[in-house]
Amino acid sequence: MKGLSVLLFIGVIHSGNLSFAQVANERIYHQNPDKIKVFGSAGEQTMAWCGGVNTPQFAMADLNKDGKNDLVIFESGGYPRTFLFTGTPGNPKYKYAPQYVSKFPEVVNYIKLVDYDRDGIPDLFHYGPQSAGGAAVCKGYYNNGQLCYDQCKDIRYAVPHSGMVNIAIGTGFMPAYVDVDGDTDIDIVVYSFLGSFIKLYKNFQEEDKLPKDAFRFDKVDECWGKVQQVENLRTHVLGFNCGTSSPKPDGNSQNKTTGGAHGICLLDGDGDGDYDLLDANSLGNELQYLENGRNVTGRDSMISQDTMWQSGKKVASISTYPVAYWLDIDNDGDNDILLAPFSNKSENYRNIHYYRNDGSNKSPSFSFKTDMLFQDEMIDLGENAIPSLFDYNKDGKPDLFVGSAGYYQPGGNRARISHYKNTTIPGQNGFAAETADFLGLSSLNLSYAAPAFGDLNGDGIDDMVVGKRDGRLLFFRNDAPNNNSVPNFSLTIGNLMAGSTEVNVGAYATPFIYDLDGDGNKDVILGSDNGKLAYFRNTGMAVSGKPALHFVTDSLGGVNVNGIYSSGYSVPFIGKIDNSGKEYLLVGTGKGSIYRYSFNKGNLNAPFTLIETDYSNTKVSPSNGFAAPVVFDVDGDGRYEMIVGTHYGGLMLYEQMFSTGIRELAKANKLQLYPNPARNEVIVELPAGLANGGDDLKIFNNLGQAMSVNSQLLSNNRLKLDIALLPPGLYMCVITDGAKPHTASFVKQ
Repeated sequence: MKGLSVLLFIGVIHSGNLSFAQVANERIYHQNPDKIKVFGSAGEQTMAWCGGVNTPQFAMADLNKDGKNDLVIFESGGYPRTFLFTGTPGNPKYKYAPQYVSKFPEVVNYIKLVDYDRDGIPDLFHYGPQSAGGAAVCKGYYNNGQLCYDQCKDIRYAVPHSGMVNIAIGTGFMPAYVDVDGDTDIDIVVYSFLGSFIKLYKNFQEEDKLPKDAFRFDKVDECWGKVQQVENLRTHVLGFNCGTSSPKPDGNSQNKTTGGAHGICLLDGDGDGDYDLLDANSLGNELQYLENGRNVTGRDSMISQDTMWQSGKKVASISTYPVAYWLDIDNDGDNDILLAPFSNKSENYRNIHYYRNDGSNKSPSFSFKTDMLFQDEMIDLGENAIPSLFDYNKDGKPDLFVGSAGYYQPGGNRARISHYKNTTIPGQNGFAAETADFLGLSSLNLSYAAPAFGDLNGDGIDDMVVGKRDGRLLFFRNDAPNNNSVPNFSLTIGNLMAGSTEVNVGAYATPFIYDLDGDGNKDVILGSDNGKLAYFRNTGMAVSGKPALHFVTDSLGGVNVNGIYSSGYSVPFIGKIDNSGKEYLLVGTGKGSIYRYSFNKGNLNAPFTLIETDYSNTKVSPSNGFAAPVVFDVDGDGRYEMIVGTHYGGLMLYEQMFSTGIRELAKANKLQLYPNPARNEVIVELPAGLANGGDDLKIFNNLGQAMSVNSQLLSNNRLKLDIALLPPGLYMCVITDGAKPHTASFVKQ
């Protein structure tokens, strides 16, 4: 059975029948960062296809139960992203591994991985459901060697005359989950809503002799550490007394101040057995270190402060709201410090500061190593990455160009276009970084650069246009002698014209060049922040090398991807996306999803048909999104790859799993399997041609993410699948031999 794949899809039950047409939105793509390797100046970039980072949060856990702590990166409004540790002690090297993401819940605002029930498995704390919010916990467990999480539950505490209420944590705040008092259960430390005082929610699980996976919290200190944050000042007031009962500090007018949002990082910085504070303030750009003198005062009391942590060394500074993370990022047994912004009004590149602990956890000594940890392993262009494919060196292979909304600058983002050469050879697909600033476009001071390629002036040689933030287009004429020569682009038109009027779609012009009306001339389809598509027809009547465009409509096909609470940021792509042979319109959105439309070239006045609003379940973010798709076949194997630009400035890579969608699979050749229903195993009768043994076995859940199942070849035409660990439900088994699928459904009891 060489080349045999077994795919299981969780079905949807409707009146006892499997509705395959509704499974996974016709999902035929899944993430596969290994399909195309990316090489930078220092070698392979093992995080290339993770999507980039803007405001990363960091947590660690053993994802695959191999005894090594791996990495989880989360950004508010996004999904967790998972990375396996591939380095050696002291060398923080990780590889993007999206197959573990499906085991995580949807995380809101912040993430902390802490083993609260002391079973050796980290549990997940986050803000919780938006309707309640504050603090919630999801218990961790291992299933089939993979870290998984149960459904989350809110964390509450008793308030006199009010009953059980949620622990109050502001949406812009980062709490600490640590054992503050040394009784082995986990307490919660967080700033008050006004950002002036720190509150301690003590866990009485040990005192009440409750089960280890239980909580009983009580708010025991209204100003933990006897410290007050004064508005707009780095300096804290030390020795502040507010008591543990009314009047509350934030409610007392003489004490009421606004210190902004805060991110708390607790560590024993001086080895005296208590928790010191690395304090991040949304109104500032440095960390403040406050030393705890509990061993002297008898209670948690901050007795000294460094208003600029690491003063005298490399001061930890990010333009807005730097938050610290105390974790062993290099797996050498001692916790280090990572620093990253917790605000999107800050650096979106060179924004992961790594301070290695050259001492120990009891006596830490930090040395600054880099301000772009992991980012040299990623494709990361700041924010809102826009990929485009074009055979630049005329070797028959499409090269990768990536524009974006730019790198953060205090006066406004600075955009450029990066170029990656396609280095694919038989058996190894690849891109290699050629230049981070194609044509030196950064000199134009653009704050948005969206590239597209195609012949617009009718000379048979492909030109380049670049969409700008102001809604206009730059035109770069290709002065190469022919279309088989390496391009010679020159900026000849500052703002492309349509007749006597500038091409202008308002803001965030995102072009795609395609012969939409089938007249042999390449037209321009323009996305923008209004969520619609504008259509400029190429009349083919170019004069003096200038394109002859004619404005047709600002609402092509009735396409509108605007969200209720967000701008559309439409990003068009037209082409073949599967083996149906049809061309479709894909439109990336500001919601992080991709819309798919069908259309009739012969009737462009008719509305395009919306097929789905989350193509192949490739939504890159639940709420804080941006998606820019391109589709191509990197290795000519007849199956497509899709690259999607993200809000975080990077790219994600998706691979076509099989040739057709679920509807087609439901019509495929039927397999014979038994017993059905089954509890522990299923025997599959293999059709002729698939009965020669092998071990290429895959399982995908309803999100298209890879799972694992054990199989055993019993004879030349029978395969045993171990389904004992699958949840009860209705499944579809798919065995493919290249493009031809064989299917059957069964019930797991």
